[in-house]
Amino acid sequence: MGEHCERELERLGAPAHRIRREIFGSAVDVARLPGWPAALPADREVEIEVVGHGTVAARTGEPLLVSLERAGLVVPSICRTGACAECRVRVEAGPVHVLAGRGLREADQAMGYVHSCTSYPLGDLRIRLGR
Repeated sequence: MGEHCERELERLGAPAHRIRREIFGSAVDVARLPGWPAALPADREVEIEVVGHGTVAARTGEPLLVSLERAGLVVPSICRTGACAECRVRVEAGPVHVLAGRGLREADQAMGYVHSCTSYPLGDLRIRLGR
């Protein structure tokens, strides 16, 4: 239903930044969603260097937020759907897959920020927590 409504709103000319979505949690199998690199398995092990906090082990098919929390790091979060931007982290190096349509502001994109709840490491990363 949500996808149908989104397509219809776009067809009617509604600006993308005005369309809100309600999503409940992380994607079950991110590797099956549009935009995921076909050759990349969702269970590949990668490392995330968190500036000032050391290195965290992660899997490509797991949201950054979950990997960080599993390592004992506290990242503010509210919605876990990419809508609130509380869980933003700055990617300083490395490839990240950001789920389509998760409301990332243009200014955040320009500065290298992603919503950690809807972003997945595609390889080793260096990130910075906070704003």
